[in-house]
Formats: sequence, C-alpha cells, structure tokens
Amino acid sequence: MTIEFMHPLRLIALPVCSAVILGLCLLRRSRSRKERISHILRHVIILLTVLAIAGMSLLSASSDRTAFLLVDVSDSVNEEETLRLAREALENTGNRKTGVIAFGRNAAVERSLNQTSLLTELTARVDRSGSDLNSALQMASALLPTDSNGGIAVISDGRVTGEENFFSSAGGVPVNVLQTESRSGADAQVTSVSVPSSLYTGQKYTTMVTVHASEAGEAVLMLSRDRGEAQTRTVTLRKGENTFAFEAVAGKAGVSTMEAQVIMNGDSVSAHDTGAAYTVIAGEASVLIAEGRNGAGKALEQMLKAAGIDRSYEIVAVADGEAACGRADAIITITPATKPVIRRDWVRPGTHISCVGADMEGKQEIESALDAAARLYVDDRAQSVTSGELEVAVKEGAIAEADIVAELGEVIAGKAEGRTSDDQITVFDTSGIAVQDLASSKVAYERAVEAGLGTCAQL
Repeated sequence: MTIEFMHPLRLIALPVCSAVILGLCLLRRSRSRKERISHILRHVIILLTVLAIAGMSLLSASSDRTAFLLVDVSDSVNEEETLRLAREALENTGNRKTGVIAFGRNAAVERSLNQTSLLTELTARVDRSGSDLNSALQMASALLPTDSNGGIAVISDGRVTGEENFFSSAGGVPVNVLQTESRSGADAQVTSVSVPSSLYTGQKYTTMVTVHASEAGEAVLMLSRDRGEAQTRTVTLRKGENTFAFEAVAGKAGVSTMEAQVIMNGDSVSAHDTGAAYTVIAGEASVLIAEGRNGAGKALEQMLKAAGIDRSYEIVAVADGEAACGRADAIITITPATKPVIRRDWVRPGTHISCVGADMEGKQEIESALDAAARLYVDDRAQSVTSGELEVAVKEGAIAEADIVAELGEVIAGKAEGRTSDDQITVFDTSGIAVQDLASSKVAYERAVEAGLGTCAQL
C-alpha cells in the first residue's frame, strides 16, 4: 500500500496552521482538560483538512496479475524457435492475463490481455528489417493497467536497438529477458553512403559506399540515382569494412538522391542492406572573368571555349573584383601583380582559389591574411615560399612553410587529404613545374589541332 498526493505543495499549510494553534495555546495558557481536548481536536481537523486539500489517496496493488510478452520477429531471429518459446511462456503464465506484442523496426499487438486463444503463428504486420526494443517496451508499459501487478517479458536474439533505454522505456515495470537463437549465415550491411553536399550540373563526382560484412564472400552492390536504373557490380567482400567508389556526372538542378543496396550470398538478415544520401545540384556552373585590360576578357573566353570549357561567361572589370569574388565558388588569378588584387574579406567561406600569376620573387596576387585563413596546397613546397604566391606571406610572418598541407601530387596520389569541410577556403599556388608545363602543353596542342586552331610554324 502506498500514499499518493495530487497536490503535495499544499502540505506546507499543515505546519503553518499547527504553529498558529500552538501559539494561541501558549498565549492563553489553557490548562483545563476540556480545553486541551479542544486543542487536540482542532489539530486533527486541520490535519484532515490539509490532507484533503492536498488530494491524498491510498493505493494498493490489484489482485489482477497482468503481463505482456514481447516477441522479436525481425529477420535476424530463428522464427520457429521464437514461436516455440512464446508458446511455452504463455502456457506457464497460469491465471495471469498475458498479451503478446510482436516487434521489429516497429511494434504491434499480436494478442490483447483479454484474449486466451492459442498462439499458432505471429501475424502482426511488423517491419522485420530491424529490431527496436525501445518502441515495444513503451507500448507494453502504456497498455498495462496502472492498478495491476504487471510485468514484461522479452524474447529476442539480442540484436536490438533501444536497450540503452531499457529500464526507462518500461516505466519501472519489471522486465525479464529470454534470449533465442539468431539465424546463422553471412550478413552484409550498407553502413554509409557519401556524396558531395553540393554540385553543379555536368560536374563529375564520386559516391562512396561503405559495406560491413560479417564474413568474406561474393555480393551484388547496386547504386541508383533518383530511383532510376541502378549501377550494378559483383564485388568480393572481405570480413569487416569494404569501401566502393561510383563515378557519375551531376544531372539537372535540384535535390538528387543516391540509394545503395547490397545483396550477399547467404545473407539471412535483411536489416541495413540499404543506405542513402542526397546532394543539391545548383545548375550549370558559369565563368566570371575580371579583366584588367579592355578586350582581354573576351580573348580569354575564346581560348577557354576552344579548350572545351563550354560554359556561360560573364566579363567584368577588375575594379568590380570585390563583387565578383563574392559571387564565386572558385577563383583563378592569372596576373603579374606585385600587390594583392584579392582581399581576405572579399572571399566567402567554401571558396577555392588557384593562384597562377606569381612566378618570381616579389609577386603576390592575394592578401597574406587570406593565405593565413586558408588550407594551403602547392605544386612545389620549396619553390612556393621562395618565388611563388606564398613567398611574401612567409616573409611577412603571416604563414610558415609548415602551414602548407600538401603538394598537389600528394593529394592526387591519395597520400594527403583535400578539403575536410564545405566552409573551408582552399588556396592552390602553382608557381610552375617543367614536367607539368610539358603535360599541359601537350593537351593544349592536341585540343587546338582537333579544333582547327592555331598556326603551324616551321622551326
């Protein structure tokens, strides 16, 4: 038996009233028996009145014994073994009213507390691709009568989510667990799907799919974009983590979703066989050219188009550089400047800058404070700090050679990491390396020949 108060704060009135009556008694110094009895009765009346105002009630446990049996029906459990254990548990309940809740990724009542029919099969409509014990415990504790001597029993293979909230989810109701057998066999799960957070129409990108396998084996890995036709591969999984790359080209503007699914030979557990991610495609990229000399921008546009960079172009004067930088996701500087043409506060988070013009001591195209705020990459470390874009910033003490993250070749070879967040500013200083110049010249020559541009000269 327990005592419960609906308004416990009102009990404060009890000592206050008692103190008042006691004070009056002391003032009057009443000593007759009749007056003492009167004072006691007043205390009793006040006590009962305060208890009534506070909403006191006596609670006692009901003689009705009720319980819920929670049965895990997810794909990972052995269904025949689980059903057998559930029947045995129901047979041993005696006169206790026992309901059955089937649970997987969600939970549903299989048999109510008032039903006594034999459990021949588990027919509740439940998503069997997962196993959320938390939702089943909450449902059972909510359905148990508050005045009953209730309990909860769980039959599961232990591959559940929600066990970290085990006792709080049950609302203080006693919980017993009976572990059943899991289905034997291999299990492969898609643990992550990764794509760039934003793209432009026509931009090439890579989707990374990570698969965890409980054992080595063959599997089919499928990746579909926007629920279209899937790219399908037959892959060999090793035990543990496996990562696969899918190349694609961004389509039309909008939100694009990528969905991956793995099907492994002998996989008996369908939970987590799929995964998804999305990216935002911003439409076609445009090129903004800030020209220092009238007509230079148009000439550059023609060269870029001849090189196969067919985009929409806009030409502005260098005087409008601040506004132009504020609109750009990527900036390329090709000037002979010895004083910065781009300031730190012009550049928004997430911008990439490639500096090409600084190829000798004293040249500088971007402010040193911008170098200090950026993630730095170069084509050659030693050259960049002696005769490249970073030379002036190093001399001014804004950065040190140790601040250079990597050379471009290290990033391409996978030995160094590129951008690590979408809001990082990245700077690439290319002061020029002969072998890169030769390779670039070969590509430029081949494309010029294909386009029928240029003039052949006999040397």
